[in-house]
Formats: sequence, structure tokens, C-alpha cells
Amino acid sequence: MRKLKLVLLLLTVLMVLIQIYHMTITSQSTSQRVQKSTNHMHMHLKYMHINKPDSRMHTGTEGDQSKQRYLVYNCDGKSGQCGGFFDQLKGVMVGYLISQLTDRVFLIEMTSTPCKLSSYLSPNKVAWNKTIPKNVLSKLTTSRQNFVDSVTFYKGVATYDFQKLFKEDVIYFRANFDYIDNLKLNVNYKSKLKWMENRTKDGIYQKIFHDLFKISDKIQLILDDFQERALPRATKNKSLVCAHIRMGRNPTIPGDSNVISTTEDVKNGLRFLHQNVCKISKNRSHSCANDTSTGSNFYNHVKVFVSTDSYDVLETVRQEFKMEFVENKGVIVHVEQGRQHENICEGFEKLVSDFLILTKCDVLLLSKSGLSRMASYIRGGSNGLYCNIKNKGVQKCEVEKLKSLYKVKG
Repeated sequence: MRKLKLVLLLLTVLMVLIQIYHMTITSQSTSQRVQKSTNHMHMHLKYMHINKPDSRMHTGTEGDQSKQRYLVYNCDGKSGQCGGFFDQLKGVMVGYLISQLTDRVFLIEMTSTPCKLSSYLSPNKVAWNKTIPKNVLSKLTTSRQNFVDSVTFYKGVATYDFQKLFKEDVIYFRANFDYIDNLKLNVNYKSKLKWMENRTKDGIYQKIFHDLFKISDKIQLILDDFQERALPRATKNKSLVCAHIRMGRNPTIPGDSNVISTTEDVKNGLRFLHQNVCKISKNRSHSCANDTSTGSNFYNHVKVFVSTDSYDVLETVRQEFKMEFVENKGVIVHVEQGRQHENICEGFEKLVSDFLILTKCDVLLLSKSGLSRMASYIRGGSNGLYCNIKNKGVQKCEVEKLKSLYKVKG
């Protein structure tokens, strides 16, 4: 009897131990499943966060807005000139850099025309199209700083302490030169500008441009259409030979301040285009009758694009290149001079799309123009880059030396 009780007791203990063991295993398994589920959820959230459209965009408007400071590139058409669009773009870019150096929120206000910048170039990593709420703005100190054509400011960016120069909460800022070279010299911001040290000028401009902008859907449709007409996917070994021919004051834009190119300069530019079409074609086992004519047997391999501020030049290009020429149609306007033009926004659309096409050219001929230089910077590098110099003809040029070559500050 005592033996039987002992056996029953041992069996009971064994059953309890088995139950405890199963509970432990189940608990561990559940814990592992929960951990795996949690890890998967974190990965999923991280993935969703990365791909959320605005997740990487710096708005600068979080938190207490009354304690934030702002630098606003402003072109309102009321307080003096801003320059052409690419003068304005240079002002935007240096304004953005100064906002970073001074820990300010950067915004853009271009209201001199009814054309909304974000319709052509949308915000990318910086939400520059936000506005300061009126109830917040009313409590902040403001200042307007117009440095258009200011040589003093152009030189001063090499030494300025911008915190002392700009003391108010909101700085409405305007400028129009190329300040990059001088800004790189500023020892007050050596640490914050360290990213510029080993970058070329075109590399710096590319970074700023892509921080601020991405191509809008409207402009992308224009570029896609141009791409299909100029360099269709089915065509191999294709090249795009381009020129920007800026005339300055001419019948199309009679209000422009200066004559930039002469008739002889235009002839030099067209001759250059002909020569390059022939040269590229010969390299692809075709022949060219001479260096000043082209034939339809080349048009599948070489296309010509010309951006210009003159309808007369445009018509000449149409006649001379015929099958080789691919046109980006639209209205020609000067953004500063043509504010009241009934088709100003159509002109703005053509201007921006022309510029972006120029950044993709295999061979690019420049004029003395902010559009030309900015296109070459965003295009990057000096390979296939040429400059048409007034009364001196066409010469090979380097992207780092364009300012000195054209004797400009912008």
C-alpha cells in the first residue's frame, strides 16, 4: 500500500513537471513569434516612412513658429527688378545657402508674374513653397535686403558674419550674381561649408538644385515628348547637339538691355552645329557633303536643338537643319521684361523646359547668358562644352572658367 502511494506521488510530480515544461516552451515560442512580428512591423513602418512622398522633405515649420527665423527669396515685381529667371535662380540658390548657414527656414516667393514656380519646378527636399501664417508674421521683425547688382555684397560674402548682417526674424532677400566662389572662402562658416571643399562648381550647383527642385509633372510631359522625337528608344548611338543662342535686344524682345550676339556670332554658332552634325555622322560610317550642309540620312543618329530668344534665329535654324532639328515649341518671352505678356506663363514653361533639355546635350554651345551657364553647371563637366564669344568665334571651354571667360559676376 505504501509503495502504491509512493508511485502515485511520483507520477503526480512527473505530470506537474511535464506541464511546467510545456508552458515554458509555449511561452518562449509565443515570445519569439511576437518578437518576429514586431520586427516585421518595424521594417514595414520604416519602408513606408522612406516611401512616403513628403517624409524626407524639410519643411522647417514644425514646432513653435513664433520662435523660428526665416529667409525668404522674394521677387514681387514691386520693389525693384529681380533680373531674368536665371538671375533669380542664382539669388534663390545663395539665399538657400545663407539660410542653412544661419539656421533659418528657407522659402521662395515669386509673385512678379501669375506663373507659379512650383508648376514648373516643384519642391524636392525643401518645402520652400510654404508661407508664414499671418498671425505668426505679425509678431516677427522683418527686413528687406535687395542685393541685385551689388558688387559690395558680391565681395562681402567671402567675409560676412550673416548672423550679424541679418538680425531680424524674417529676411526678404534678393540677389542675382554667382556667389559660390566667394562664399567658399568664408572662414566664419568653414565647418558648415566643408561639403563644398572637394566639389567643383558644377557639383555644388547640382547639389543645391536637386535639394530644392524636382521636375513638375507638367514639364516632365514636355521632356518625355521631346525625348521621343529627338532620341527615340529604338535608335542606337544617338547624339543631341545643342546651342543656346541669346541675341539680347532684338525684335522678339525689344526691351532687353543689351545686344548680346551679332549676326556674325549667329553664323559662327550655326556653322559649329553643322560641323558637329557632320563629324558625328562621319564617325558612324556616314558621309557628309561638306561642313556646312546636312542630309536626311543623318537624322536618325544626330539631332539638333537650339534654344534662343529670337524668332528670327529660330526660323533660320528650321530652314538650315530641317530633318535634324527638333523644336521645343512655345512662346519666347523674357520673364523680367515680359511680365505683362498675355502668354507669360506659356513662355515660362518653354524657358524652363528649354533649360532642362540643354542639361542633357552631348554637345553644348553656350552664349553669354545666365541660362547658358546654369545649364552647363547642372549638365556637369566640360566634355562637349563650347563657348560662342562675341566677335571671337567658338572655342572649347571649361565649366569652372565660364565667369572669367565671359567677364561676368553672374
